[in-house]
Amino acid sequence: SILGPLLFSCYINDLPDVLTEGTLSGL
Repeated sequence: SILGPLLFSCYINDLPDVLTEGTLSGL
């Protein structure tokens, strides 16, 4: 999920976790 904002492909793959961490990151 940390890689989500850094790598777009990981962002898609890690979507469920990005929804949590991405919100905290503001990304």
